Amino acid sequence: MRGHKLPFSVFLTLFLSGLPLLLPGERALAAPLASSDAGPLPEAGSLDGSAPSIEAKNLVLPNEFTLAGGGEDGSRYLARISLTRVAWDSFAATWNFGAHGFSGVVIRDGDVLSAGWAKNASDINVLSYAVQADGLVGRVVKADSKKVGGEVLKPAGGTMSDDLVGKYLQTGKGPDGKKYAGSVVISKVGEGTFTLKWVVGGSIIHGLGIRSKRENADVLTVAFPSAESDYGARQYVIGADRKLRGTWIQSVSGILATGTEQSTL
Repeated sequence: MRGHKLPFSVFLTLFLSGLPLLLPGERALAAPLASSDAGPLPEAGSLDGSAPSIEAKNLVLPNEFTLAGGGEDGSRYLARISLTRVAWDSFAATWNFGAHGFSGVVIRDGDVLSAGWAKNASDINVLSYAVQADGLVGRVVKADSKKVGGEVLKPAGGTMSDDLVGKYLQTGKGPDGKKYAGSVVISKVGEGTFTLKWVVGGSIIHGLGIRSKRENADVLTVAFPSAESDYGARQYVIGADRKLRGTWIQSVSGILATGTEQSTL
């Protein structure tokens, strides 16, 4: 193994997916998941731009299902997600990648699932914002709480930008009932993916976001940890064809990576 260097992006995807970490010339003793098993690289959640369907909004989610996913470097994986209802429209979630996994929380808004995970699952917070003409209106949940908070972001300059990039003034009430106010800057990472930086009461908070913009449905999913941690955001869109298409962005050791996931429900 000496002398071989595995690109970090490849190492990261394999580590999270549970795939064997092999260097040139090595062979796996056991390979529970081959990349070919995962099928083609799935599409992102908002490619077709179609309006939400009644069937998708009313679809009952299974407690467990399999996701086929891929990273930005082209590697692929299979994962098993388990959902446990915490409140009417929020769930505790676990993603199992074979030898590895992580846990977090999911909020459902009709045919959109907003999800987040953290190394310590109880640290993750997830927001689901409805993007409106004059700002963003969101709900916030924390992994260890059954209660839901609310938040409103208004553009500091008074006008919304089409790509959401810019500074916003923030007012909200957390799941614990405490009110807060501050500001947040949204910056673009890639197509439909973002970083967020809040300044609230002298504290700086960093988060990750994913947007799906469709007819009559424009949702920004955001996840952020309460303490410094590896973490990520995931957004899944349920189609009328019962296919769940997702996009993810994560920060591991401070390095950002993105990818997509898909399942048939």
